[in-house]
Amino acid sequence: MAQVTCNGELIPLAEGYQRGLNVVVLDPSNGRQVQSRSFDVYADPANADAFADWIETIPQGRVVAIAAKDDASFNLSDRAKIACKSIGSTQIDRLQFRGSWAIVGVKGASGGAVIENLNNFGSVSVNAWFPVLESPPVTPSVAQPVAELIESSESGSRKKKQVIIIGLWLAIIVIVVIGAILINKD
Repeated sequence: MAQVTCNGELIPLAEGYQRGLNVVVLDPSNGRQVQSRSFDVYADPANADAFADWIETIPQGRVVAIAAKDDASFNLSDRAKIACKSIGSTQIDRLQFRGSWAIVGVKGASGGAVIENLNNFGSVSVNAWFPVLESPPVTPSVAQPVAELIESSESGSRKKKQVIIIGLWLAIIVIVVIGAILINKD
């Protein structure tokens, strides 16, 4: 099972969370979902190229959460791995059959500049915060992960993956508002 949430609310995918790669794209200026989609790379190798095509169209600076469900490694092409690296992944090359992998990246981020976790034998969780800005989208060079949770869990002999992103957008907005008030006092 996989799901992505923000502030405790499920972010829906039109086709539902499916086997393979489940992707949610957020606008860093307001924390709202911009796009979402699932790619079953296990069932059809063409889905790996469809995934790469889709990731390549995401604008620079967008927050991209990807979570593997069931299996995302079978038929995962080099081009699809490069697409994962375009949001900051450094671990995608090590993903094995039915491995747990989750990332909260930023389109255009350099490798290792984002939060990601991979475990080929158990569950993973990732924490990353992204501040909500009232300005144009963040550039990858200044996008700093600050808190979101991705969790993947194993149950019995079959892995069940549950992916959760818990954003603290409200807390960040409060901090930004308090900062603006303090700046305006001076």
